[in-house]
Amino acid sequence: MSGEVRLLLVDDDARHLELVGAMLEPTGYETASARSAEEALNAIAHDGTDLVITDVSLPGMSGLDLVRRMKDDVKLRRIPILVLSGHAMPEDEQVARMAGCDGYLAKPAEGARLRAEVERLLRSF
Repeated sequence: MSGEVRLLLVDDDARHLELVGAMLEPTGYETASARSAEEALNAIAHDGTDLVITDVSLPGMSGLDLVRRMKDDVKLRRIPILVLSGHAMPEDEQVARMAGCDGYLAKPAEGARLRAEVERLLRSF
Protein backbone atom coordinates (compact mmCIF):
# COMPACT_ATOMS: atom_id res chain seq x y z
CA MET A 1 0.00 0.00 0.00
CA SER A 2 2.23 2.76 -1.21
CA GLY A 3 1.90 5.12 -4.14
CA GLU A 4 -0.04 8.22 -3.22
CA VAL A 5 0.07 7.57 0.52
CA ARG A 6 1.20 10.63 2.46
CA LEU A 7 3.16 10.15 5.69
CA LEU A 8 3.86 12.98 8.12
CA LEU A 9 7.11 12.56 10.05
CA VAL A 10 7.30 14.54 13.29
CA ASP A 11 10.65 14.92 15.06
CA ASP A 12 12.75 17.87 16.19
CA ASP A 13 15.93 16.13 14.98
CA ALA A 14 16.48 16.89 11.28
CA ARG A 15 18.85 13.94 10.90
CA HIS A 16 16.22 11.54 12.19
CA LEU A 17 13.59 13.00 9.85
CA GLU A 18 15.98 12.47 6.95
CA LEU A 19 16.79 8.90 8.02
CA VAL A 20 13.14 7.86 8.41
CA GLY A 21 12.24 9.51 5.12
CA ALA A 22 15.09 7.66 3.41
CA MET A 23 13.74 4.35 4.75
CA LEU A 24 10.17 5.01 3.57
CA GLU A 25 10.37 7.03 0.35
CA PRO A 26 11.92 4.24 -1.79
CA THR A 27 8.80 2.20 -1.03
CA GLY A 28 6.77 4.86 -2.82
CA TYR A 29 5.42 6.85 0.11
CA GLU A 30 5.24 10.61 -0.09
CA THR A 31 6.70 12.07 3.11
CA ALA A 32 6.39 15.47 4.70
CA SER A 33 8.02 16.56 7.92
CA ALA A 34 7.26 18.72 10.93
CA ARG A 35 9.64 19.74 13.71
CA SER A 36 6.95 20.20 16.41
CA ALA A 37 3.46 18.98 17.28
CA GLU A 38 2.03 22.39 16.49
CA GLU A 39 3.67 22.33 13.05
CA ALA A 40 2.29 18.80 12.54
CA LEU A 41 -1.29 19.86 13.35
CA ASN A 42 -0.96 22.77 10.92
CA ALA A 43 0.39 20.48 8.18
CA ILE A 44 -2.45 17.99 8.70
CA ALA A 45 -5.04 20.77 8.55
CA HIS A 46 -3.63 22.25 5.35
CA ASP A 47 -2.16 19.29 3.47
CA GLY A 48 -3.79 16.21 4.99
CA THR A 49 -1.99 12.99 5.80
CA ASP A 50 -2.66 9.26 5.77
CA LEU A 51 -0.42 8.36 8.72
CA VAL A 52 1.63 10.21 11.34
CA ILE A 53 4.97 8.98 12.68
CA THR A 54 5.96 11.00 15.74
CA ASP A 55 8.66 11.15 18.36
CA VAL A 56 7.61 11.61 21.99
CA SER A 57 10.12 14.32 22.89
CA LEU A 58 9.23 17.46 20.95
CA PRO A 59 9.61 21.14 21.78
CA GLY A 60 6.43 22.63 23.24
CA MET A 61 3.62 20.10 22.97
CA SER A 62 4.91 16.53 23.33
CA GLY A 63 4.32 13.76 20.83
CA LEU A 64 1.94 12.12 23.29
CA ASP A 65 -0.03 15.36 23.55
CA LEU A 66 -0.18 15.37 19.75
CA VAL A 67 -1.57 11.81 19.85
CA ARG A 68 -4.20 12.79 22.45
CA ARG A 69 -5.17 15.91 20.50
CA MET A 70 -5.62 13.96 17.29
CA LYS A 71 -7.60 11.15 18.92
CA ASP A 72 -9.90 13.71 20.61
CA ASP A 73 -10.64 15.39 17.27
CA VAL A 74 -13.46 13.80 15.26
CA LYS A 75 -11.79 14.78 11.96
CA LEU A 76 -8.35 13.46 12.92
CA ARG A 77 -9.00 10.36 15.03
CA ARG A 78 -9.08 8.03 12.00
CA ILE A 79 -5.49 8.89 11.05
CA PRO A 80 -3.20 6.13 12.36
CA ILE A 81 -0.33 7.28 14.56
CA LEU A 82 2.96 5.45 15.01
CA VAL A 83 5.17 6.58 17.87
CA LEU A 84 8.85 6.16 17.04
CA SER A 85 10.72 7.01 20.21
CA GLY A 86 14.04 6.78 21.97
CA HIS A 87 12.08 5.88 25.10
CA ALA A 88 12.46 2.11 24.93
CA MET A 89 11.22 0.79 28.26
CA PRO A 90 8.05 -1.36 28.28
CA GLU A 91 6.26 1.24 30.41
CA ASP A 92 7.03 3.90 27.77
CA GLU A 93 5.10 1.91 25.19
CA GLN A 94 2.25 1.41 27.67
CA VAL A 95 2.01 5.17 28.31
CA ALA A 96 2.02 5.86 24.55
CA ARG A 97 -0.70 3.25 23.97
CA MET A 98 -2.79 4.79 26.77
CA ALA A 99 -2.42 8.17 25.03
CA GLY A 100 -3.99 6.57 21.95
CA CYS A 101 -1.16 5.71 19.57
CA ASP A 102 -1.83 2.85 17.18
CA GLY A 103 1.73 1.55 16.95
CA TYR A 104 5.01 1.93 18.83
CA LEU A 105 8.62 1.33 17.81
CA ALA A 106 11.79 2.19 19.70
CA LYS A 107 14.57 4.15 17.99
CA PRO A 108 16.55 3.27 16.09
CA ALA A 109 14.02 1.29 14.10
CA GLU A 110 15.26 -1.11 11.46
CA GLY A 111 13.95 -0.19 7.99
CA ALA A 112 12.09 -3.43 7.26
CA ARG A 113 10.38 -3.36 10.65
CA LEU A 114 9.37 0.29 10.22
CA ARG A 115 7.96 -0.37 6.74
CA ALA A 116 6.06 -3.44 8.00
CA GLU A 117 4.51 -1.44 10.85
CA VAL A 118 3.51 1.39 8.50
CA GLU A 119 1.87 -1.16 6.16
CA ARG A 120 0.06 -2.82 9.07
CA LEU A 121 -1.33 0.48 10.31
CA LEU A 122 -2.42 1.64 6.86
CA ARG A 123 -4.25 -1.66 6.28
CA SER A 124 -6.01 -1.54 9.64
CA PHE A 125 -7.55 1.92 9.14
